[in-house]
Amino acid sequence: MFFKAGVSDAHCGFRAIRRDALEKMSLKACGMEFASEMIIEAVRRNLRIKEVPVTYYPREGSESKLKSFSDGWRHLRFMLIYAPTYLYLLPGLAFCIFGVLMLLSGYFRVYIGYLPGFHSMLLGGFSLVIGCQVIFLGLFAKIYGVISDLFNADRIVKHVLRHLSLERGAMIGVIVFLAGFLYFSYLVIK
Repeated sequence: MFFKAGVSDAHCGFRAIRRDALEKMSLKACGMEFASEMIIEAVRRNLRIKEVPVTYYPREGSESKLKSFSDGWRHLRFMLIYAPTYLYLLPGLAFCIFGVLMLLSGYFRVYIGYLPGFHSMLLGGFSLVIGCQVIFLGLFAKIYGVISDLFNADRIVKHVLRHLSLERGAMIGVIVFLAGFLYFSYLVIK
């Protein structure tokens, strides 16, 4: 859905690839997301992908090394980073539209199941600000993708990524949000 590769099993590890195609791709993943990275990079580089059916047999004699949640999260995170439209731009646009509609309905006192007022306009303004921030975050992610392609993730990018992961950034965001929410609650109560 994210990359429109036209393959029925993007997670299959059975791959054959020509040397010239491999040299065109910038493959970096080292876990189960490597199978998806190959398809994503092939689509981004406009390489031809052909799917050949294979027969899958259950694993015999050894246990799977798959860790469902952590491997699944790492894989989903990998795909979403390469697809900022779905992760940022569409939700951000939805927040913006909702915010504008709430602001307008509150300002013009349009009945929408209830008569909106000041609090609806606060919600609308809050939604609009969040939507704009999410859209800009998506644009920055898109720009980062283009820059990392152009410069092949140079030393500075590698240094930053070594210390700042998605999880750390999300945790910082949650902490800042909670601090703002607590301060806002304090002001409302006061």
